[in-house]
Amino acid sequence: MVTEGGRFLLEKRSKFAIQGDARVISCDQSNNIMVLGLSNGVFQVYNADTLESVHSFQISESKIDSVTINAEGDWVALGSRELG
Repeated sequence: MVTEGGRFLLEKRSKFAIQGDARVISCDQSNNIMVLGLSNGVFQVYNADTLESVHSFQISESKIDSVTINAEGDWVALGSRELG
């Protein structure tokens, strides 16, 4: 998005599908990396520019409530309330 006179303009809109009945619970983006935390314990890493899947991994059966990426995009932190 680009600001023009204090307003945001949408440059591009893309859609992508998540397999199964999982829902996106949390999301973060840094540089050109986007990470999604899903309701089924899966986290997915995407190229934010192309929405191409880079990595997908299931860490538990519990939903991922929190996702964050450091500024350089080197580290991802995941949190789940159910797991403590």
